[in-house]
Parts: sequence; C-alpha cells; structure tokens
Amino acid sequence: MFKKMMAILGKGAAKIDLVLYQAEVPLGGQVKGELVLQGGTVEQVINKIEVELYFELTTKDNKKITHLIAVIPYQASFVIQPGQQRVVPFELPIPEDLLVTSPTASYYLSTHLDIQGGIDATDRDEIIVTPSFDLRQALLALEQLGFQEQADSRLFNGVTQEFIFTPTTFLLDKLERMSFIVALDPDQIRLLVDLTIYSFFGSKQKQHEIILPMHLLEDLGKLKSYLQQTLSTLVDGKEQKKDTPGRSSFVGAMGKFVNDLVNEFDRRKK
Repeated sequence: MFKKMMAILGKGAAKIDLVLYQAEVPLGGQVKGELVLQGGTVEQVINKIEVELYFELTTKDNKKITHLIAVIPYQASFVIQPGQQRVVPFELPIPEDLLVTSPTASYYLSTHLDIQGGIDATDRDEIIVTPSFDLRQALLALEQLGFQEQADSRLFNGVTQEFIFTPTTFLLDKLERMSFIVALDPDQIRLLVDLTIYSFFGSKQKQHEIILPMHLLEDLGKLKSYLQQTLSTLVDGKEQKKDTPGRSSFVGAMGKFVNDLVNEFDRRKK
C-alpha cells in the first residue's frame, strides 16, 4: 500500500525517456530514436504516450512564441509491471518549410507519459534542424567561392528566414553584402537574392531570383561555377532584365509559416 501511495505521488512511478540516435536532423529528414519506458515499484496503468514537436521563436522585442508543430500518439492503455522496461522505436518526419535552427529559432520534443491515477511523467529533448542537402550544397558552394556567413544570418526577418554573407575574396572590391531567402521545391531551390553593390555614389541595391536545379546541386563543381558566373553578371549589371518577385510574394519561402505565428501572437497582445 505504501509503495502504491508513493507511486501516486510520483515516487517510484514509471518513467519515460526519449533516446535520440542523432540530435541533428535536416529539413525534410527524420528524427529517429527510441522511447524507453521504465516501470516503477508498483504495477501501473499507462493511459497513453505522446511525443510533441514544438517550435520556439524569440521575436525582435525579445518575446517568446511557442508553437506545437506535430503530435505523435503511441500505444493506447496498457499495464506496465514493476521494474519492466519497454522500448518502442521512434520516428518523426521534419517538414521542409520550417526554419533551420538559429539563435532565435529552436525546437524541442516533449514526451508525455499519462499514468492512470498518478503524476504523469514528461521528458524534453532539444533537436537541431539543419539545412536540407540541396540548401547545404548551395551554402557550401558560396563558402568555397570565398563568402563568409555573418553572425546575424539565419534570423527571422519578419517574413521568413534570411541568410546573410559578405565576400572575402571573390567580388571583394565590388560587392559589399549579399542576403537571400530560400524556397525549396521538389526538383530545385530558388534564392531571392539582395545584393548591396559598391558604386561611384556609395552603394546600390539589386534584387534577383536565382534558380538552382537539382542537377547543379548534385555537382558541387558545376554549382560553384554557375553561382560565380551568375553573381559576376549581376554585380556587373549585365544580366537580362526580368520581373523579380518581392519578398512578401516569394511563393514557398522557407519558414514563411512563422509569419502567421507572429501575426497571431501580435493580435493576441492587443
């Protein structure tokens, strides 16, 4: 009886632990691991187990917005015996339209063990969402061309996530700064690039959409050559003129869903 009372109060009760195989996962990838359920000192009824994926954003005015992205329910009611251990495989797909982890954007998994007639057990695990393969290739190509990513890169700019680079060798005397937002498509990625170009009167801004098809993204050498030629043409003003979508109308921009969260958060504050 004493053990049962202590279990009800949380002492000697069943516990849950989410063990991740890797804490880092790319956009479009999968978080994998195991749910380890450890029985306590008495027999207990487990009503349910749930794993929730949360996104947390720190806004410009230092407010935190937390949003539930996904819920994975596991086996319904069952009995776990004293000292019994149950291990359940865990797998969760990461959508491609999320932000990558940055100083203002983070993710965590919350595992909830619903114990009948007792104090529920929880477990929290941070995960790091990294760029997808195609975006990682584009970032690597820019790095190998001599661009350096800045400390304020990957921040949420109010609409989507923005990547910011400065040249260290290539275009060093012509280009002051380059920033872009990203749209991930099934067979390509699109970069909406903003260039700050040195001019006789100080600097000038230029915006252009660069499309990188998969056959380029799979060949780093060709990708570097294409970006080198494209950026040189843009900076020298030799590109063919075409309509370029504005940031707010850039369809499929990575992480654009966060804009809706911020707007909803602002409405609630009023």
